[in-house]
Amino acid sequence: MSDSHRRMKRIEPLVRVKEAQVNQEAVMLAHIRQEKADVVAALKESQRVYMDGVERLNRERVSVARDMLLTLEMSLDHVKQRWHDQFRQVQELERREEAQLAQLVLAQQSLKSFERLQDKYRKDFQTEMSKSEQKNLDEVALRRFIQQK
Repeated sequence: MSDSHRRMKRIEPLVRVKEAQVNQEAVMLAHIRQEKADVVAALKESQRVYMDGVERLNRERVSVARDMLLTLEMSLDHVKQRWHDQFRQVQELERREEAQLAQLVLAQQSLKSFERLQDKYRKDFQTEMSKSEQKNLDEVALRRFIQQK
């Protein structure tokens, strides 16, 4: 087995490992993005509930019977706190998404460099095989030429 063939065979498993790593990083990024989308949807729902609660509280304040005023204010405080927690969670997920995206880019760059190296080894092997084949053909032609004389 030639040196270029050995190199080509040695790098194939490394390329597969790098491909698996890129796929794993992409799956993790997709998971983070899905989680972020879920939290953003919950954030918007909390915002809607808060705005509806503010309207109801304002109606309650101008009405004659203010029986529910304290309860509405407390529930609005709870919704506001939930909205704030979800907002912080979205910010954290955005930081994680950015970091994961950087990891994915690094994995892709690493894969690309191994693929370039693999291509170089393949070309070297093909060149070596072509030279070897041409050498064999030349030897056969020379033997035939010598036998014809």
